[in-house]
Amino acid sequence: MRSLLITGLCLLSVGLRAQNSGETTAKWQHTISVQINPLLRQLFSFGDVEADNTPFLMNYHLNSAKHGWGARVGVGLNYLEVKDNDGITARNTGQTQYAIRLGAERKIDLGKRWEVGYGLDAVMQRDENNTTTVVSSFDTITTVSRNSITQLGGGAMVWIRFRLSERILIGTESSVYYQTGTLRENIEVTRRNFSIPGAPQTTTKNTFNTTLTELPFRVPISVFLAIRF
Repeated sequence: MRSLLITGLCLLSVGLRAQNSGETTAKWQHTISVQINPLLRQLFSFGDVEADNTPFLMNYHLNSAKHGWGARVGVGLNYLEVKDNDGITARNTGQTQYAIRLGAERKIDLGKRWEVGYGLDAVMQRDENNTTTVVSSFDTITTVSRNSITQLGGGAMVWIRFRLSERILIGTESSVYYQTGTLRENIEVTRRNFSIPGAPQTTTKNTFNTTLTELPFRVPISVFLAIRF
């Protein structure tokens, strides 16, 4: 998340420089936006509020300056590693999430300060969770769990932005995407019994596949800082 905070500040700096460089007439508008919810939580205390709910942390929009039609692409990446050890149980968990979307949209100006957009997206999202747990007692039990799911789908989205200046904007979005995929779970348990001479080792493996289908509606609580050039 720290990289996103730095990216948000860099976007603001670039936007200010672009604002001071003067206006140019172009056929196409390029807009880059980055989610700044982590930055807002660092700067302000909102109490117990709901976290941001979109995996697409950065977006690029290309729109016709005359008609508003265009395309966009969004990407997101998140990695979390947690380690703990109480002397008996040692656990190491790694979570990786990444997502990408590609779609067509139309931008509509509402006066001098507001603009809205709508469109359709194709989306792909993958989540991986790998956990290794080692329990040391009279015997040692090592459990390795590998879970992964890749979801494909698509749906509709809408967004709204407020122009802080000609090149710096702030906004939010809402979407509803139909997504389906297969959750694959692989669990391997290895037991070594030191109370028996030779400390014999046994290993069991289990694999589970589950088909998941969802239609999440994401309310507009994610805030994006954008620059236009």
